Amino acid sequence: MVTIRKIEQQVLEFHVQRYQQGGRTAYSLVMDLGTLDSTLPDDMDSDRIKNANRRFNPTHSRRIAEYIYDIDDWVLGAILLGIDPKAVKFVPYSDDGGNRSDTLGFISIPLDGGTSTIKILDGQHRRRAIRTVRERLHQEALAQKNLPSKNGGEKSMKKLERLNEMSIPVMLYAEADIKNLRRMFADLAQTRNIDATTKTRFDDRDPFNRAA
Repeated sequence: MVTIRKIEQQVLEFHVQRYQQGGRTAYSLVMDLGTLDSTLPDDMDSDRIKNANRRFNPTHSRRIAEYIYDIDDWVLGAILLGIDPKAVKFVPYSDDGGNRSDTLGFISIPLDGGTSTIKILDGQHRRRAIRTVRERLHQEALAQKNLPSKNGGEKSMKKLERLNEMSIPVMLYAEADIKNLRRMFADLAQTRNIDATTKTRFDDRDPFNRAA
């Protein structure tokens, strides 16, 4: 699935798969990191619970940013979002016979008034980490340009370009009620974290884990 950006029409369009979950309409899509960073809200708060998420933990976000920066084959889970159903228009695809799909198509979200209704349900630390890494690489590229090296800034700029071309899965729920979004977050929080033994066995980057 590929992101389509139509800035000249002041809308964002995404190829999606539409589905139902818990009585809600949801859309599965992919965002490249540049689009994600320019689209998703960035009003995290470390002092209080805001919108549909827990308190923002800067340390946790920095650790994710360092992981993305240091590890070329990084992996991040899907970011879950809520959006006002009125801000999303679903256009189904049709086959050669003119039969419309119930699930496959694209959605259109207006930049003016549509993207402003987006709330992060799960993934605020990953979202901020992505911005942190992009800004870090941009600043490094600018700083390296002033060095006497023949290819000053080129390494960081190429790394930034590669990062911007990467994508992350996104689940978009057509839900605007903040109380419902908070209940959804509470339900998600019931999922059990990976236990220490499994993490030790699977994470072979850590020398201690390899020795264990």
